Amino acid sequence: GSRKSFGRAWQVKAKATAARLWRFHKAAVLLAAGAAALAIYFVGAWLSRPADPALAVQFINFYGDVSQTSAFSRGFSDFCGDTLTGPVVFDQNAFFDLTHAGDYTNNYYVKTVTYLEAGSRDGIVCGEKNIEGLAKSGRLMDLRDARTAALYAAYPDRLWSVNYEGESIPVAIRLDGSFLPGMAQSKETSWYFAVSANVRHPAMAAQFVSYLFAGRPAGL
Repeated sequence: GSRKSFGRAWQVKAKATAARLWRFHKAAVLLAAGAAALAIYFVGAWLSRPADPALAVQFINFYGDVSQTSAFSRGFSDFCGDTLTGPVVFDQNAFFDLTHAGDYTNNYYVKTVTYLEAGSRDGIVCGEKNIEGLAKSGRLMDLRDARTAALYAAYPDRLWSVNYEGESIPVAIRLDGSFLPGMAQSKETSWYFAVSANVRHPAMAAQFVSYLFAGRPAGL
C-alpha cells in the first residue's frame, strides 16, 4: 500500500513540477524544442543531400512545383544541356515573413540563414516581404562582385538595391517579366533572385536567371 501511495504522490508532484516549469519556462521550452527539431531536420537534410549539387536554390513562400520530377526542374535541365554537371537542389520548404519581427526566430528563417552561411545555397528566390530583410542581414552578394559581374551586367534594368549606410548596393534581380511569378501560387506579387554571399556556383546561378527569362518550358 505504501509503495502505491508513494507512486501516486510522486506522479502528482511530478505533474505539478512540470506544470510550474511550463508556466515559467514556456518560451525556453518551446525554443529548445524548436532547436531540437531543427537539428534533426539538418541532420536528415545533410545525410540525404546530393554529394555536390551543380546548383542549389532556396525558394521562400513559394508553392509552385519545383521538385526534381517537376516540369520546372526538367525544363532547367534541358535548358542547361551539357553545362549541367551534377544534380540540382530546388528547396521550397521555407515559409516566413520578415516584415514581422517575430519571424526572425522562425525555424524556416534560421534554416535559410544557416544554409546561406554554410554555402549550401547558391541563391534564393523570394518575394517583397523578405528581400529587404535578407539583404540587410549581409548574407546576399553585392552583384558588382567579380563572381557575379556577368549577372550584374546582363540585367541593368532589373537590379534591386538595398540602402546600407547611405550606399545603394545591388543584391537582387527583379523577376517580373519571367515565367516564375505566374507559377508561384502565392500572395506575393513581386519576386526576386539573389545570390548567396557564399555562392559556390555563380555561373550556374546566372544560368538559372537566364532560364527564368527564356520562356515558359513545356508542361508548365
